[in-house]
Amino acid sequence: VVDRMASTWSSADDACAEIGSRMGQPEDKETMNALKGYLKEVYTLPIITGYAVGNAETGEIAVVCRSNEFYALANDTESLIAGSPSKTDGCVFITNSDYKMHYGSCATKAVVLCSQ
Repeated sequence: VVDRMASTWSSADDACAEIGSRMGQPEDKETMNALKGYLKEVYTLPIITGYAVGNAETGEIAVVCRSNEFYALANDTESLIAGSPSKTDGCVFITNSDYKMHYGSCATKAVVLCSQ
C-alpha cells in the first residue's frame, strides 16, 4: 500500500510504477481474507485497486494494467465487490467498514494497492 500524489487513476498507476509494481486487484475471497490482517494494520484511507468499471450498464469490470491499458475483464466480481457499478463510481476501493471492495469515485482520496 503506497500513497499517490493526486486523486486520479493515473496518479495511482504512477505510484505503483515508481516502486516497480502495478496496481493490485484481489482476485478471490481467499486473497481478500489474507490481505485483511495486513490492511487493518496499515489502513489510513480507502485503498484503490486495479479494477475499473468497464461498462456500468452491463456490469463489466476491467482489470487494468500500467498506463491505463486494458488487460482483461474480471470474473465473478459480484461475490468480490459490494454494490453496483455506475458511471460516477468507476473505481474499486477496499474500505475499513468491512475490509471488502466497494465501488467509488476515482477522485476519492485514497492510497493504492500495488502488486508484483
